[in-house]
Amino acid sequence: MVRDVPLVAPAWFPTENPIGLRPGAPKGDARFAKALQSGTFVHWNTTCTPSTDITGGDIAMEVRVRQGKDKQSLAFARFHQLVCDQPFDEGGSDSGMTPPELMLSALGCCAMYYAAEYLKARGLSTDSVELRVTGEKGGSPVRLQEIAVHVDAAGLPPRFRTGLLKAVEACLVGRTLAEPPQVSFTMANLVADGVTRAQVHPR
Repeated sequence: MVRDVPLVAPAWFPTENPIGLRPGAPKGDARFAKALQSGTFVHWNTTCTPSTDITGGDIAMEVRVRQGKDKQSLAFARFHQLVCDQPFDEGGSDSGMTPPELMLSALGCCAMYYAAEYLKARGLSTDSVELRVTGEKGGSPVRLQEIAVHVDAAGLPPRFRTGLLKAVEACLVGRTLAEPPQVSFTMANLVADGVTRAQVHPR
């Protein structure tokens, strides 16, 4: 289902063939076309291919981030948009989660998906299950030094509790944090169309 979100066209949004339909394109492309036609299209990921993230859960994923108002950051993935912000006491407008809160939320949501799949496969209700994810900042440079996922499933029969915990521990984001991937930071090409190197690095 296409979400009813305002039309936002980032500066890098392609103006020619924005839907990007092509021979052999995945079924997810039709959702982009429908979103664009309904005026709720947010972001077309120009790097998507049939083997990447357009249908979700495949090989590669990409999120693009731009600066929003004041201390906001806007993240775009497929046709979704998310706002990150800072609390009032840190000069933000508190219009969204902070990046560390979003990170903990990603872990919690991923773990909840695995928990729900485990319970549904056994005909059990998910109504009484809640996850609480906590993080402790520290170190130098400062970072999240400790992260914990607490599973509250008071109404769950005891014989399923161990299995539920194992399902939560198996979630993709949790395994990624437990065995950290290689993280790299790179600069994009310095010279873009119509921009001289002197404009990028003025003397």
